[in-house]
Amino acid sequence: MKTRLTKFGGWVLTSLFAAVLIADVAPGLPRFSAHALEISEKIELADAERAWLAEHPVILLGVDPAYPPFEFLEDNVDYRGIASDYIELIGARLEGVDFKVVLGMSWSDVVAGAKARKIDVLPAVTNTSSRREFLNFTRPYIKYPTAIMTQSDYGRVSGLEDFSGKTVALVKGYYYVDEVLKRHADIQPLFVDSPRQALIAVSTGQADAAVENMAVSAYLIETESIANVKVAAEADLHGDGLSFGVRKDWTLLPGILEKALNSISREEHRAIRNK
Repeated sequence: MKTRLTKFGGWVLTSLFAAVLIADVAPGLPRFSAHALEISEKIELADAERAWLAEHPVILLGVDPAYPPFEFLEDNVDYRGIASDYIELIGARLEGVDFKVVLGMSWSDVVAGAKARKIDVLPAVTNTSSRREFLNFTRPYIKYPTAIMTQSDYGRVSGLEDFSGKTVALVKGYYYVDEVLKRHADIQPLFVDSPRQALIAVSTGQADAAVENMAVSAYLIETESIANVKVAAEADLHGDGLSFGVRKDWTLLPGILEKALNSISREEHRAIRNK
């Protein structure tokens, strides 16, 4: 699968706290084209792995249509973002494999599709105990902080415990929802379909706060000109980062993808994240 590339530079972060943490995710390197890397490392696979790939030449991807800069669908069609660059790079190294994005699905639809084995791989998903019931995972290849977002003039926040009895926007199907509601049962959830909707809910006063990936929030605050929302605090939630999630009955593919990830150099990782 060929994916066009897009640039993510020039974010305006809402606080020095956000800038310090995001710098760990996307350190500065010269920009590059993923196409320039396609001729690099080929992956050493076992005979059984090669045979499995030959029997499964098309792999259906379930993606979050609205999770920039990690992954999103431009004009509801074109797969973009950091995860798409990893897919492009890995696809070039796994000869004969065609990664195809299934369109027209919300993130909740994607998770349901993975459970029903209508989706084969989720390229950017957080490993949780509930998801391990229907997915196997690679190691995380992107790690990031999750933050509590509030209006800019909101007072000091120490954690989600400060929002007892208040409205907090949560994106349906995201990894943190069950944990937030279990640990903070007094929170009044406002369920939305995307991180953008969560930030807009905070901006317009529909919600007192939102729980969001910090890099996603920074990207959306800049690109959507949401001027009155800030990072209030880091959310104390369990999440290892983004991994490849593979349908449970495809037992060989996680190892193949792990080998593909291991073939990517540190410089290539950094270059992808700095685009």
